[in-house]
Amino acid sequence: MQAHTWRLFVLILGVALLGCADRHAKKMFTSAVKSYKKEQYDDARISFLKLYRAGYSDTYSIQCMLASVYLQLQLYDSAKIFLDQALEHPDAKNDADLHANTAYYFWMNHLPNEAFQYINRAIELRPQEADLYMYRGLVYIDLYHTDKACADFRRAVKLGGKLTSISADALFKEEN
Repeated sequence: MQAHTWRLFVLILGVALLGCADRHAKKMFTSAVKSYKKEQYDDARISFLKLYRAGYSDTYSIQCMLASVYLQLQLYDSAKIFLDQALEHPDAKNDADLHANTAYYFWMNHLPNEAFQYINRAIELRPQEADLYMYRGLVYIDLYHTDKACADFRRAVKLGGKLTSISADALFKEEN
């Protein structure tokens, strides 16, 4: 084989291998998301970590998913690492889920003032999502603003599905 033909062959082979690797990574990501949805958090964590360490191209999504997995596993220090990384990404400012997860992290770590700023941003981004009002109501309780908490619980009941409505309604009755 001549040198230029050999280089062309290597280039084509490299592109083909990258395509295979990318397809494999996408399948692995999809599988990890399915594990997460099935509440198989350890399986999801392992797959997401493999993708993260391998340098999968969609780093932001991996960071967000790892933060979610670690929050579900109640491994808050690990969750914070990935929340911080994801919050540095340009897409973070418009990601309601990331803001809600960050609020949840702060709330679970007894930092309601920090949680409040993130849950408010999540509500700005998704003002019709009942769960966000329920979570903000819980933050308001920790900040000793029971009137505002009750208002958010009422809003959650008004907007929410059955589970959110039952939870918010129970919290509202408890506060009164």
